[in-house]
Amino acid sequence: MSIGAALGNYFGDIWTGLRTSCVGLKITWRNMFRPAFTVLYPEVRPQVPIAHRGIHGFDEETCISCDMCAKACPVSCIYIKSVGKGEGSLMTQFDIDYTKCLFCDLCTPPCPTECIWMTQDFDLGSYSKDDCIINFARTKTGDEIAEFDVRLKKKDEEKKARAAAKKAAKAAEKVAAEAQGAADTAVAVEEPPAEEDPGES
Repeated sequence: MSIGAALGNYFGDIWTGLRTSCVGLKITWRNMFRPAFTVLYPEVRPQVPIAHRGIHGFDEETCISCDMCAKACPVSCIYIKSVGKGEGSLMTQFDIDYTKCLFCDLCTPPCPTECIWMTQDFDLGSYSKDDCIINFARTKTGDEIAEFDVRLKKKDEEKKARAAAKKAAKAAEKVAAEAQGAADTAVAVEEPPAEEDPGES
């Protein structure tokens, strides 16, 4: 390569660098005097759309521990533990792992009591992944769980006893009805046929 070609490439590269820098500075100067679009977060909270799918809301009082939300989750990021199922159960764990959550909102429609929903809250800033696993259930003590378990077992025993008593009562009614039917049949067989009155012939 000749010296002239080398110098041409050298100054051509310089020109290209200056031209691209001017294009970038043009955009910078054009936007430098426009109003800023930033906000003083977190002191100033940005406006988010009403339909924004953020961190979940959860009402422990209406939850029946049916696990429908956990079953609907495509990434299995909802972890539920409870003592008992249905109304009157004791929720011991309702965790959502937001390092896995897709914010797809597929967990809220199956809920029969509408105890889980999406909120507009989006702040999950933390220094650890463990902080992104949020426990929505109230922390229960070991004594509280044990006491509830005893009450639940007692309630189940009482329910079984009532069901057994009801079944025995129905069986006794059936036996009594059969005995009454047999007695009525025996009385009908023992009665002699009525004699005809000679005066009627």
